[in-house]
Formats: sequence, C-alpha cells, structure tokens
Amino acid sequence: MRHGQGSPSALRVDGMSFSYPDGTTALHAIRLTVATGEVIGLLGPNGCGKTTLLRTIARASRRATAGLQVRDPGTVALALDRPVFRGWLSGRQNAVTCLRLRGMGRAAAEDVANTWFERFGLDAVADRPVSTYSRGIAHRLGLAVAFATKAGLVLLDEPLAGLDPAARDQVADVLCACVGAGTTVVLSTHDPNFAAANCDRVAFLADGRLLAVETPSSFIASVGGETRIDIRFGQTEAPFERLPPPPTGIHERARTPGGISLGVEDPPRALPLALTWLSGAGVRVSSVDVREPGLREAYFKVTGQRLEPERTE
Repeated sequence: MRHGQGSPSALRVDGMSFSYPDGTTALHAIRLTVATGEVIGLLGPNGCGKTTLLRTIARASRRATAGLQVRDPGTVALALDRPVFRGWLSGRQNAVTCLRLRGMGRAAAEDVANTWFERFGLDAVADRPVSTYSRGIAHRLGLAVAFATKAGLVLLDEPLAGLDPAARDQVADVLCACVGAGTTVVLSTHDPNFAAANCDRVAFLADGRLLAVETPSSFIASVGGETRIDIRFGQTEAPFERLPPPPTGIHERARTPGGISLGVEDPPRALPLALTWLSGAGVRVSSVDVREPGLREAYFKVTGQRLEPERTE
C-alpha cells in the first residue's frame, strides 16, 4: 500500500490522555501524527487502549479539544467492533438513515448505500431486519456505512472481527481503493499479518502507552533473521529427557507438554535436521509450523509482552 508519505497530516494527537470515572488511566499522553491518505494499524493485546484511543479521537473530533487536531473535523467516521443499529429496521434502512444524518439527501443516500452494499457482499441481506444478522454480517454493515459516509478520516475498531476470509479480502480491497483516493484510516487489529500487508505504519500500544510507530518492514527487520519452528508431538508424554542437544544452527526457544519451539537461521537446512534429531530420540511428530519473523515477534521485542491470538468469535 504505502500511501501518505510526505502528505500533510490528517490527524495529530499531541499528548492525549484519558481516564475512566473511577480514576483508572486508560491512555497516557498519546502522541501520533497520521498523514493524509495513510493507513495506521494499532497493535496490542486486549485492554492496551486501542479501542479507547479510537473512541476518544472520534468524540474529541466533534469539538475543540486540546491535544487533538483533525484536518477536517466534520468528516470522521467510526466503525465499532460491535456496531449498534436499529434491529427492527433492515440493513438498507439503517444505512440510509445514517447517511441522511450525515447530510445526504435521500436519493443520494440510497445510491451510495447500494454501492457499498454491493462492495461488501450485502445485497442478499440488505432488506432483512438487522436483528436477523449474524455478527459477521452486522460487522460488514458497520464497515459499509463507515466508508459510505465519504469521511476523510475513518476509524476502524477491529475491522476483521467475525469476518470470513472472503470478507477480509474485501476489507483489504476497500482499504486500498479508499486510501488511494485520499481517505485516511486508523484501525485496530489482532492480526499482525493483516497489519503488515495493509498498513503504511504500525503503532505498538501496551498498558495505555504508545511505545513505537514504524513501518512494518522496519519493525520486522529489527527482530533479526531467526525463524521459529513449532513442532507438536504425536504422543502424550513429553520426551524431553531422551533428547540430546539440538544440531548446530538450532536452539530451543520453549518447551510445552505437547511440543517444542525451535529457533533457526536457515530453515531449509534446519527443518530436516530437526526432524531427524527428534526421530533419532524416538519422538513422533504430529505437526510442524514454520513461522518467519513478523510483527508478532517485533511486538514482543519492543514491549516485552505477547500479542494474543486473533479472536475468532
């Protein structure tokens, strides 16, 4: 993707903090500048402040707020992880209502809604009550409405939540098309692979603090060249006592009751050596997963915390 480099800023967050009524601080002096036409991905575990940051930006953009500058405050759209619609109305009626509240005439709102329903594969359910929608379909409706508003700044809270692979591809395609037309996007995600493929830069959050912002390639390069090989054993009893030291170029990263994680620098050479090593000790292997260095490893290196697996509910 890689848009927005050298463009004027669409969003500038300068020392924004946020605390809940009970005094708990959720955001600590966040500083982030996003260029026009750029996609920024927020990565971090649950509770790190991703959703709070998006909601706070959306609320603050509606009024003059210290620590926040939005290039065009009137055109900010927020798509929540769990969008709220009127369940007794159809998806089409909900979309048209939202767009009309944004100032569109009825005819224009209907045309725009139809266009975005087609892009997100919602035609077949457009006239069904939203109360009959699955979570994934309701989420697609929320995304369609957010992009249909033609907002200059779109905030997406976990846009992949509840989506099947085809719908994920649609989100990636829409991001590319809209950003190419000048839309700026800030999104949170639990999927580091999606962030690496679709974001110009990635921001690492932990405990309400923004610790680093870099391009995905810069983060990944900082991890080094080590590849991880995760091996699951085909037996219930962990055979670690029978294992001799691993071959040269292979080292143990971690042991679990059901397997072992190895670090290697030359996967094509190391994988057969590792399997021979285990086989020679009488270990049966049920599965092998080779993981190249990525944003998950970079996040751990920067923050000391591990990203949770992506939520699939």
